[in-house]
Amino acid sequence: LLPVYMVRVFHSGGRYLVWQPQDIYDLRANHRIVGALIGSPNQCCKGVAAEPSPPLALSPEEVVLLAELGAVSVLECNGSAPPAEDVPTFD
Repeated sequence: LLPVYMVRVFHSGGRYLVWQPQDIYDLRANHRIVGALIGSPNQCCKGVAAEPSPPLALSPEEVVLLAELGAVSVLECNGSAPPAEDVPTFD
């Protein structure tokens, strides 16, 4: 059974990054891929323990496994930022 939707993984600067929160949830819940959240915590609540935020960094091994499963598509960014529609904004 192949997934209908493929998670977009952006390869930039030697890193594999997933930006969309729903995609991060999908990788963790359905594929048991943990990765590492490397985003900056929200600055609005200083002094409060903040949780890490997107993007999710994946290891090359995780990306290869997911690609073999047909769960991801890897997009090359060549050092540039991913398209604006792929980076969530938090107000």
